[in-house]
Amino acid sequence: MQKFQQQLQDQQPQIERISVLADEILTTCHPNAVRFVRYYLTITQTRWQQAVHRSDQRAVRLHDALRAARGSAALVDELLAWLTEAHALLSAKEKDAVSDDLTVVESLLREHLVCSLLTHSNLHPSNIIDHLTNCF
Repeated sequence: MQKFQQQLQDQQPQIERISVLADEILTTCHPNAVRFVRYYLTITQTRWQQAVHRSDQRAVRLHDALRAARGSAALVDELLAWLTEAHALLSAKEKDAVSDDLTVVESLLREHLVCSLLTHSNLHPSNIIDHLTNCF
């Protein structure tokens, strides 16, 4: 995008040259042609301003989208790291024997249900991470 904006700015001297040429033409042209020359000069200047303005708006939108994509990538990395840790923890816990104590089994079942409900809910991923870390 910067390359495009630089190329656009490189065209600025040509637009200024058009204005100078229009002024020269206005000094020597027939009075009936003055209106048409001014009309086309106005169109040229307006279109140029529109092109520069649209380019600036597009650059802002692209930078915002890039920032959002980087934020999403960071969140995905955070989620992957958490999943890796959770997988390792679950693998370690899987090796442990299940207790014969009914209260411990019920507690584990409740934790599992809460975590299962959270992962299937429509919460934002960062909120799910907060809730899930509280489960463990």
